[in-house]
Amino acid sequence: MFIRIARPSGEAAKKIQGRSRPLPRLRTKTGCLTCRQRRKKCDESKPRCMNCTRNKVDCRWEETPFRQCSNGYEMHKPFDNTASSSSYTTSSDTLSDLPKPKWLSVLCQTDGKPRHSNHYPNPIKSPSEDDHYLMLVYYQREVIPSTTHKYAHPGYFDYSYQFSWLSTYPTLSIATAASAAMHLSMTQPRYRNIALKYYNKAIRGVRQMISEGVVDGTEDWILGTVILFDLIERWRLDGLPNAGEQHLLTAIHLFKTRRQHKKVAQTSSQVGFERLCAESILYHSAHILLSSDHSILESHLGLIRELKGTCEAIPFPDSTVWSVSPTLGVPFAVFELILQIAILCRSKSSTASFGSFWQQLNDLDMTHRSVPPTNNRNDEIGAQNYTFSTQLYIVAAKILLSCAFEAQVSPAALRTLLQDGILTVAMVDTSTPLGRFYCWPVSVLRSIAEREAEVIFLDQKLASIENASGCGYTRTLMDDCKMERARRTVD
Repeated sequence: MFIRIARPSGEAAKKIQGRSRPLPRLRTKTGCLTCRQRRKKCDESKPRCMNCTRNKVDCRWEETPFRQCSNGYEMHKPFDNTASSSSYTTSSDTLSDLPKPKWLSVLCQTDGKPRHSNHYPNPIKSPSEDDHYLMLVYYQREVIPSTTHKYAHPGYFDYSYQFSWLSTYPTLSIATAASAAMHLSMTQPRYRNIALKYYNKAIRGVRQMISEGVVDGTEDWILGTVILFDLIERWRLDGLPNAGEQHLLTAIHLFKTRRQHKKVAQTSSQVGFERLCAESILYHSAHILLSSDHSILESHLGLIRELKGTCEAIPFPDSTVWSVSPTLGVPFAVFELILQIAILCRSKSSTASFGSFWQQLNDLDMTHRSVPPTNNRNDEIGAQNYTFSTQLYIVAAKILLSCAFEAQVSPAALRTLLQDGILTVAMVDTSTPLGRFYCWPVSVLRSIAEREAEVIFLDQKLASIENASGCGYTRTLMDDCKMERARRTVD
């Protein structure tokens, strides 16, 4: 059963009025809200009716508060989130007294102190129960749908597996609220402090469960929590440089721990969840390796490669080549090369490496330049989007490789790559929340653009990505590319 959170009323509803869309006036009283809005007969199958599944649109239902019970989910009060300010982490807290498996590195610096602790504001009033409940609603409506591209298989849009954990694991519930508040803080800054309080409390909750031996690192909800920690750092504008890198490394070690314990996903929902997490790790690793001169991920590329099996898993047997990926819509092999090239850019390698990588990129381009024909219009658009996205990432990877081996590529050839990339960017939609996953390749193109018209076009695309995603790391990556352009000018 799909889990829904009730819409707040009164003052609580006003808090997210700017982000949520008003519901239409409905003519019927049964069926999903989407069919009722479109005046279509609904078969009322949940979590997604046949109409919405067939048309690949969001299937929305009347929302009710929930709690887990023997026969599903029913009404309950919001989660209790009250806590005294003394329960939050301070800069003096350390983890030296706790066992430290490798996947616990998310919580530690080399000196054993929380990476985030020195960046917390002075103690403020604890987030209220209403704020917590409101953030769960916002997360469901705005955050989690933005993690799945619209051409993905309909099965990825069933979030009941992830939401079923919230009433069982309060720490995950708090981390979920933290990510929602940080996302919302981009347009409503008052939520920043709320996000940091939740974030701090969630990390303390994980630490406590580790110290008590409650978790062993194979739990799905722990993996989901760490991915949320990474997103929180991505969406911050005031955090430590590459703070999210620790969380990514932890998530990678969690995947390794799961394999060592022979943790095998049994259901389509579990396989889909793992793939969503793995693709998130891939994208953000590429971001860090592009923007950082010193990255601990460099020495863990072998671990990242071990995500291949997860990133190529097919949770839904009827998936197409363009719908099997929930987030990236790009083959794993492309990202594997991107990560290697990003590391190569900061090392001295032989020209033989250039030829090998260039040939591999050409081979991938030829393999994925066309997809099987389809008679369905939505599938045709999805197939085109898959092709354009793959081409865009390959062009960006070639530009990155060319910058590492400038002597191997003529200015004219580099310019041709830029023009090809700009033409491809014009074919993809950057105006949706998922547009942020184009930020990496568009930023690479922007880093070598010099002509005014090209600069204006790419800046507009990046601004469109930032406005649609509402996330801080988009702005951060744009700043990183500006610094890279300045460095290249000096050199």
